[in-house]
Amino acid sequence: MNRAVEISVGSLSPTINWTTLKLEEFALPPLDQQRRIAEVLWAVDEMLVANHKTLQTVERYKAGVLEDQFSARHTKRLRLADLCGSGGIRIGPFGSQLHAHEYVDDGIPVVMPANLATDEITLGKLRRITAAKADELSMHKLAEGDVLLPRRGDLKKRGFVHRAQDGWICGTGTIRVRIEATENRRLLFYALSRPSVSSWLERNAVGTTMPNLNSAIVSDIEVYWPTNPRLTQELIMKADAAIRQVENCRATIQTLLISLANHMDSMSFPSPNPTPSSR
Repeated sequence: MNRAVEISVGSLSPTINWTTLKLEEFALPPLDQQRRIAEVLWAVDEMLVANHKTLQTVERYKAGVLEDQFSARHTKRLRLADLCGSGGIRIGPFGSQLHAHEYVDDGIPVVMPANLATDEITLGKLRRITAAKADELSMHKLAEGDVLLPRRGDLKKRGFVHRAQDGWICGTGTIRVRIEATENRRLLFYALSRPSVSSWLERNAVGTTMPNLNSAIVSDIEVYWPTNPRLTQELIMKADAAIRQVENCRATIQTLLISLANHMDSMSFPSPNPTPSSR
């Protein structure tokens, strides 16, 4: 790449002329060494392909566990309010409690519907407020295991609050759901992520231009709750652990590939001869 810059012409839009490029010589390892390098790279590539297939298998297994454990034969129907108790369902602060000019560049994160994406809370476009303002909104502080729903817009979105997000603020347009049994909070996320719940919310949301949810509607959500929460939790945790293991393995393989590439880049080869095999 350094050589490409050296032989380029023009300043606004650097260009390399073919008449110059065709005379460039490249240091190539001997053919037997090229074969050894190719064998290693193909082996790593095969490992990545196998890892991807394994990940797909484990993810299908987890999907099967969820389908089975949240089926009618393993669950009972409950109103969400019965699981949450008093204060478990809370709507984020309204505009009168949190104004646009109170957002700052550095401070306590505020989770909006735009930050909800399947399991994770995305960090892109994350708004923040000062610690003092967060204390004013202490009733809207998030705790590990909370599940977040949007008040409006795409009602299929969900967010799960992980340990690193404990103490963040439930933002305007977001609904926080918290059950009393802390050991079952992960189950709540999966129960509320079922397609039947999303369909129910879309049917019961109020408004025509943009359907909205309120705490009364969310309280009435009928969820399929496992009759043996501990067993369901264990099965899901094992599936999640297997997925993490496969993903960690993939990260290790990718690190190995980068290391190999860097090693080959730094290897010293004999100076090229002006022959077709070295061009």
